[in-house]
Amino acid sequence: MLESTKHTSSTMFQFVPDEDINLPFTVTNSLGVVLITLAPRAVMDALLVDYRSYLWVRGVQGQVVVDFSRVEAINSSCCNWLVNLMHSAKPATVSIIGATWRVAETLRILRLDVLMAVNGAPVRPAGQQQRPRPPSGVGDLPGLH
Repeated sequence: MLESTKHTSSTMFQFVPDEDINLPFTVTNSLGVVLITLAPRAVMDALLVDYRSYLWVRGVQGQVVVDFSRVEAINSSCCNWLVNLMHSAKPATVSIIGATWRVAETLRILRLDVLMAVNGAPVRPAGQQQRPRPPSGVGDLPGLH
């Protein structure tokens, strides 16, 4: 098993990733909360899919909070990392804060908001239009009603 948690001389554990890799986020520990703040281009960093980017959180007590406030959009690698982080953190909960409308909407479409709380921009910003949907019945497959 990967042993990467560090602890202080007190009984409170400090959960941080291995120091030998430069992951695209910072970690802050405070009173039962592990705060992960993603770098602006974290979703493009190959280390985000490395197992060391999420296994370090095993055994955390309390809550893991991921701050997306500096991230404009997410991709499949980031979604994969979130799911792996969530599984590694169990039984602790994982939640997301600071999500832009685009990030929050992507998580909602992929149903990741069912697995973790997403606190982000709830409405589409002014000036961004939704794609028009085809008229009812267009593109429907026969027999699937």
